Amino acid sequence: MSKKQLPQQSAYANASFYVGLLGIVVMVLSFLNFSNIGIYVTTALGVATVIFGILGLRQVKQERREGKALAIAGIVFGGICILSLPFNFFVWVPAVIRVVQQIKSGVN
Repeated sequence: MSKKQLPQQSAYANASFYVGLLGIVVMVLSFLNFSNIGIYVTTALGVATVIFGILGLRQVKQERREGKALAIAGIVFGGICILSLPFNFFVWVPAVIRVVQQIKSGVN
């Protein structure tokens, strides 16, 4: 009897998922620490995640590998990471500045 060989997992899909997950963790930590550098790192990780996800979807389709769900999840994570940059500048930072000013002026 010959063993049936299972399709291999796409390396790009795995990279997309795990880099995207790392980007989400860095994003949350940078929001908690009020770190703009963390948001830039998150955006860079998000771009890499989307690229890996697209390459992973292509690899899944062309080479009949597994990992389509991981590639799609990675693209979603990457999109969230990329969108954290404008969210940081237009929503998060102004809100923090307002709270700090209220604390300094003694108004609750």
